[in-house]
Amino acid sequence: MRFPKKIIFVLFCSIFLNNYLHALTNNEIFELCRRVQNSKECIRKLKIRRYNLYRGKPIEIPVEPFKK
Repeated sequence: MRFPKKIIFVLFCSIFLNNYLHALTNNEIFELCRRVQNSKECIRKLKIRRYNLYRGKPIEIPVEPFKK
């Protein structure tokens, strides 16, 4: 009884918990950077981060503290 449960669990994990990259598209980058004052710099940084993510290099993700 335990063996079929393990097989079902492994199949579930392999199907639903994929390891895909979900990087931003060009349109999403332009939408995000539209509100920023220096939009060209924002676009350049996000495109470089997307390229590094595709290449498998680590990227820096800034963490902003929660404001109450």
